[in-house]
Amino acid sequence: MSPALYIALAALAGAAVALWPKMAKASPGLGFGKAKPAAPLPAYAPADNQNTCDPTPKPGTVRFKEHMLARYGGQSWGIQRDCAIGGTSEHKEGRALDWHPEGSPGEMDVGWEAVAELLATDQFGRPHAEARRWGIQYLVWDRQFWSAKNAAAGKGNLPAAIKERYGLDGAGWRPYSRRGNATQEHRDHVHVSLSRDAGQNAPLS
Repeated sequence: MSPALYIALAALAGAAVALWPKMAKASPGLGFGKAKPAAPLPAYAPADNQNTCDPTPKPGTVRFKEHMLARYGGQSWGIQRDCAIGGTSEHKEGRALDWHPEGSPGEMDVGWEAVAELLATDQFGRPHAEARRWGIQYLVWDRQFWSAKNAAAGKGNLPAAIKERYGLDGAGWRPYSRRGNATQEHRDHVHVSLSRDAGQNAPLS
């Protein structure tokens, strides 16, 4: 090997050694650094039912609506409700969404698949991760009711056929007792109520 070639190869090797820490920092997959830790996840939303009248859509609820439409399609059936209509509802505080999955009530898969994703365990093993991130207090769909309070306590159950078909666990679930038409039984829309904090600030992480 000629002296000139030797010097050139030595210079290239030195440059690679000098650049390696910067390359490893920019691309954690290079080298042997630790995996990036999970971002903190909020606690389960508290039971935070409507007790005032302010139906103006809150900013966190609007962001949640936009997320649902962008990710799952369908239609928004509204956030707000006049305070003189019906009983207690977070719609009357502008922090509940009625989301209509395409095809329901005849085709239920779109709704259940969206619900299953909101309640899925994330890659770090944390259950109901998206529901916690969005501050979901409770949701109602297809004659079933899920609450963050019961999920946090590990209480609840869901029909075995639904759990098996959509990969859900039973934590947080109970039957929704109201009976009537498809809208009253929530077979044509998913109702989602957010906590007061989430209504303003969602997503919370």
